[in-house]
Amino acid sequence: MKNWIEEIKKDNSKLIGEIIASSSSDFTIRAYELEKAPEYATILCSNSGETIIFGLVSYVSMEPESSLAGSMPKPLKRSREELNLHYKELKDKLVILAKLITIGYYYKEKFYQERPRRIPWIHDLVYLPDNELIREFHFIENKISLEYIPLIYTYFPENEKNIFNLYLKAYLQYLSNFFKEDEIYELFGSIHESLTATKLEKLIDVDMINSIFEEILTKKTIS
Repeated sequence: MKNWIEEIKKDNSKLIGEIIASSSSDFTIRAYELEKAPEYATILCSNSGETIIFGLVSYVSMEPESSLAGSMPKPLKRSREELNLHYKELKDKLVILAKLITIGYYYKEKFYQERPRRIPWIHDLVYLPDNELIREFHFIENKISLEYIPLIYTYFPENEKNIFNLYLKAYLQYLSNFFKEDEIYELFGSIHESLTATKLEKLIDVDMINSIFEEILTKKTIS
């Protein structure tokens, strides 16, 4: 198995930002470039000392840098094209922030789909993982696993539980891009196993999950 701690450092084009806030359940990053803003419901990973911590983007915002100090931007009444032409310095005054749900980690050449005991540090570098790393993270003891699905569900507060279904659909559609058709069936089975093990199968709409996978597999077949 590769030493992924060293591997992710090799490609600086995958470096997209760094952590500005951290807790045991999530972390927030600031992106370096507007054009490389993290996408909603995708996986990123932090290089955190001897650990790689995996996070799932749950929220993305664009704000003026001045808002971090408490002031609000003034209206300019310009299109995006006009802003690029006449206000070229504006990009330097805007920031992209993204909040991520912690879903697992890599430590001593082994992957874990649970929250790490130690949180990532502020200023830890954050990368866009390549396809191989995403696949490796989803093979636990040589078996495709999505044990972290309950972590996503319990992360949403009670008044936002209805968002979970839509969020899971967006995430599974993204995740399916990294797996073959027969492996998607294994992903599906793993979700049911994790929900049963954590007794969440009565709280999450299983029929909805079935319909998501049917849609994903239909698209795979057509393509």
